[in-house]
Amino acid sequence: MKTYAKIENDIVINVSIADDNWNPADWIDCTNQSVGIGYTYLPLEGIFMPTKCHAEAVLNVKAAKWDCTNTEHDIKEIHA
Repeated sequence: MKTYAKIENDIVINVSIADDNWNPADWIDCTNQSVGIGYTYLPLEGIFMPTKCHAEAVLNVKAAKWDCTNTEHDIKEIHA
């Protein structure tokens, strides 16, 4: 099985899982990547990026992720 993404204006509009022998002309094979509807496809890098989490997030293309310093990502200690 392979995972394919349908792209429109560099945005993923549909995701499909299909047999290995399905070879759609207008879908991109994204089997080895995390992908979801609304992700941005960067064709020069060949990667899919989720929606930016916060305004201060910076795209890290080499790691294919957003680097963000927003404290909402910090794990909060729970006191019982």
